[in-house]
Parts: sequence; C-alpha cells; structure tokens
Amino acid sequence: MARKAAAVGVTASITTKKNALPKLASNAERIVEDVLDIAAIQAVNRMQHHIVRVRFVDTGATLSSVTIKRFARLERAIGPTTEYAVNGEFGTTRMKKRPFAAPALKDVKPMAEKALGEAIVKFVKAN
Repeated sequence: MARKAAAVGVTASITTKKNALPKLASNAERIVEDVLDIAAIQAVNRMQHHIVRVRFVDTGATLSSVTIKRFARLERAIGPTTEYAVNGEFGTTRMKKRPFAAPALKDVKPMAEKALGEAIVKFVKAN
C-alpha cells in the first residue's frame, strides 16, 4: 500500500510592543555586556576545573591566578597570569600538553549563546 508524504509547516511569531525593537537596539550593548560578564565568570570556573582535571596543579599558583580583565566594551581576557601556564596549555618539548583554557571556553560557549538569546527574548517581552 502506497503512503502519501504528510506536509508539515511551522509558524512562529513574537508579538512586541511598538517600541520594543528600537529599545532593543539602544540596549543591545548593555545586554551583551551583562551576558559577557556572566560568561566570563563561568569561564574562570571551568578553567579552574580543567586545570585540576588535567593535573596542571603544583603549587596552586596557576589555579589561583585565573582572572578576568576588561580591556574595552564587549571584550574580556580570561586566563591565568603565571608565565608557565602556556606550557600546560600547549606543551613543550619536555612536557606533554594539558589543555585547560580551550576546553573551558568550549564548555562556556553554548551556555553564553543560550543566555544571550534568552536575555534578548526577555527584554523584548518586557518592552
């Protein structure tokens, strides 16, 4: 018995107040800054987790040196400040690599993207 393919359609819409989108445009940078600050804190926590996980802990100096620096709007530098941290991330001729920064950022990226989307939807609904 022959079957016919079913047609499927999806429709979505967001109803906003008249001024919601212009307000979103004027507040977009603040929204992104807020999400970026939260993502940076999460990245610090994940980086410290990975430093312990890959056993790149000796004195604890690298672990406790992971910080966030704000250089400009919409820009954060996250990472350890010890000179030898790069050796753990990329390895040397005498030490195998033990990446902690790249996995941490990989962990945080989807959470940050989701949080940004949710923040935009929340703002549009509120305005």
